[in-house]
Amino acid sequence: MPTFDATTATVWVDAFKEGVLSKVGHDVRLRVGTFSITVDDDRIEATFDPTSLAVESAMKDGRPNPGALSKRDASTIERYVRDDILEARRYRTLRFEADELDLDDDALEIEGVLELHGVREDLAVTAVRGEDGWRAEVRLNQPTWGIKPFRALMGALKIRPVIHVTVELPLSAVG
Repeated sequence: MPTFDATTATVWVDAFKEGVLSKVGHDVRLRVGTFSITVDDDRIEATFDPTSLAVESAMKDGRPNPGALSKRDASTIERYVRDDILEARRYRTLRFEADELDLDDDALEIEGVLELHGVREDLAVTAVRGEDGWRAEVRLNQPTWGIKPFRALMGALKIRPVIHVTVELPLSAVG
């Protein structure tokens, strides 16, 4: 039963700006620094520490845009995400548990429950086998989990309600 963490796997979150003043904001990629993903033949258990989210990069046209954010801006974004959006002091762990796994060639269909922000919802995910490992991408609508997307300047600058979460595991994760 292999277990993966930030030394052997990658989890990141992409958030996208919108609004009248979106040109002054940035799309952002955050990396989850502390997590554990255990994969068994018929079960996946994953926990993620919301206080470990760190800005990896601003994004432009879907690509990293290094240097677009100052350290101060990155720190401010991390604080907003941790304290205001995810309320990490109150909701200390994000958890995903799946006991329905269906492996078919280079795809693994996963059905489970995601607990985020104190709300539990069913979640179906497909992981695809590539040359370097397994990759699962999921789009999460923040209001589904009782999360109010970030807004500033009276709503003229905001983050879209749907964020993208990507998990990459080594090939050894699934036999």
